[in-house]
Amino acid sequence: MRMREQSMTWLVGALLVLVAGSLLRIALGGFNLPSLSAATLGAIVWICVWLVALLLANPRAAFVVGLLAMALLTLGALPPRTTVEYDDRQTLYRTDQVVSTRLTAAPGDTLLLALVEPVFSAAQPRFGLVGQVGPTRVTWTCPFQRGVQRLALPLPRAIGEPIDVALGLSGTPARDGDYLLVYGSARVGGPLLTTASAAAVGGDVVRCASA
Repeated sequence: MRMREQSMTWLVGALLVLVAGSLLRIALGGFNLPSLSAATLGAIVWICVWLVALLLANPRAAFVVGLLAMALLTLGALPPRTTVEYDDRQTLYRTDQVVSTRLTAAPGDTLLLALVEPVFSAAQPRFGLVGQVGPTRVTWTCPFQRGVQRLALPLPRAIGEPIDVALGLSGTPARDGDYLLVYGSARVGGPLLTTASAAAVGGDVVRCASA
């Protein structure tokens, strides 16, 4: 009788693990069809694993196996860690340095977006930002802030075809205190320069003006 009561206790515990784990998976994924489908599939996998452990061992061992299996299934349902979009950066501290790439703008794109980090010791940096968009040279005035930021640089003209774009510095930058870090990614093969329309740019972007 005592062994039967213990077996029932482990069976009830396993049922609670199944219910609680399934509800947790739904909570992590949201109450929608993909999340419900994933939770259902996970429950089926869990039941199969638990039954195999129950047949090969005993209710206690099956409970432990079921608990571990539900933990793994729940971890698999967690959203992926947020990863940064950049894995490289170039330092511009001379006026003869440039970072360049080739872009093709979508119809309506009027801005060049650049992920940068200005470093300066005074109230304002001693450098400005210049660019070469195809054959056109552009000078931009930016309200630089400290820290990583995305600049919105007005394009001098529409660029539908692939065109070479380069960024550089003007003024008197210095390696020991006034320089610009331009972030890039090995995945895209260079600096993180993209184009966008004015309507697609959010309020967290630093807007520059063309001189």
